[in-house]
Amino acid sequence: MKILLYYPWIYLKGGVERVILETLKRSKHDFRIATNYFDAKNTFHEFSNYDIIQLNNRLSVKRNYNAVGKAAIAILFEKININKYDALLVHCDGIGNLITFRNHEIPCYCFCHTPLRPAYDEFYRANYLEQNKRSPIPFDILAKSFRTVDCYAWRIYKKIFCNSAETGNRILKYFPLL
Repeated sequence: MKILLYYPWIYLKGGVERVILETLKRSKHDFRIATNYFDAKNTFHEFSNYDIIQLNNRLSVKRNYNAVGKAAIAILFEKININKYDALLVHCDGIGNLITFRNHEIPCYCFCHTPLRPAYDEFYRANYLEQNKRSPIPFDILAKSFRTVDCYAWRIYKKIFCNSAETGNRILKYFPLL
């Protein structure tokens, strides 16, 4: 089976990158990786053993309203040539789900590390607002707007795999019909 694996940013030596590598090493399927940001120097060197497609819309790795908003829009409108693949596997820790809107001609699957924490994690919200001392209104409007759009992306998936019970519980809290 030919599978296109999508993750927006491969630039760290983090948990998501480690899981992706283990999936590639242990699978008998033919994987190709698509990403909007690849930094071979700062991530695991084993990625050099795999075919990586650097997509057209290069994303910032900054984590602020402006950068994440621009990244979300870029992912939402990204069109990948997926006609030679049997499935799309999205590794999600936030906004990666948005790739499914223009790329669902083949079955889509999700490995969710966490839904977007500012939009789905109450502890994260409280901690962020405590540290930033901003009015919660813009934060809550953006979070609710994102959840509304994200809801449609979750429904595109044929199957969702979660890295933990907590991740699964967060998804089911907001999307009980999945």
